[in-house]
Amino acid sequence: MCGASSLAKQHAPLAVCPAGAKSLSLIAQGSNPLNYQWQGEINQLPGTWINIYDDTIPGVGDFSGSATSTMTISAATLNAAGNYRCIITNFCGTITSNPALLTICPGDFNCDGHVDFFDYLDFVDAFSSNLSAADFNADGSIDFFDYLDFVDALSLGC
Repeated sequence: MCGASSLAKQHAPLAVCPAGAKSLSLIAQGSNPLNYQWQGEINQLPGTWINIYDDTIPGVGDFSGSATSTMTISAATLNAAGNYRCIITNFCGTITSNPALLTICPGDFNCDGHVDFFDYLDFVDAFSSNLSAADFNADGSIDFFDYLDFVDALSLGC
């Protein structure tokens, strides 16, 4: 007897700080074996769904779990922003999850999942200590332009 695949739980939109990590997950039901293939419609290729494999996509991030019900994106860059979905297949057919939007949140400097005054304090500490993390605009020098760009990102929130 063939039990077609269905989704009991789908992933939700999420936000991650630059260089942070997030997981997208879902719960599929149906006759085993269930096969998973995550896809991304990321900023580098808007309008095009590409299969994601457990690997690093240069300039985007590191991906793992691309053939499971939970895929993790780590070392996310601004280019990781976009929609992600999963295609689930078994011998009875194929279903596709709804796209989930991943937003990269540059204002979350301390990667705690919130944009708040603590991000400002942590950035100012890194800036005044001349730490490489304070090179917010990644131009190779820590200067007032980094401060301005960070304050702009902080004011935008997520």
